[in-house]
Amino acid sequence: MRNYKFLALALLLAALTVGSVVASTGSEGDLARHKTVHVVEHAITDAVVDVGPAGDSLGDILAFGNPIFDADNTHEIGRDQGYCVRTNVGQS
Repeated sequence: MRNYKFLALALLLAALTVGSVVASTGSEGDLARHKTVHVVEHAITDAVVDVGPAGDSLGDILAFGNPIFDADNTHEIGRDQGYCVRTNVGQS
């Protein structure tokens, strides 16, 4: 389960990074205005769907829809949602 939470957080951070790159116009002035955003996810809804053999196996699904808090972890600023499919058993 811990690997799933790590994977979910990694995917969230990747999505935030991709979103900021896509939003950029590509000029040097715009690149200077990019900022790092620090957030905290409360992984309270993570649910694993065991699709193959019992236990951690190829094709298992982790679904989530969790609140996102500011860097101080005091104010909810949004939510995330998505799913991950297990491709490398026993690894993040």
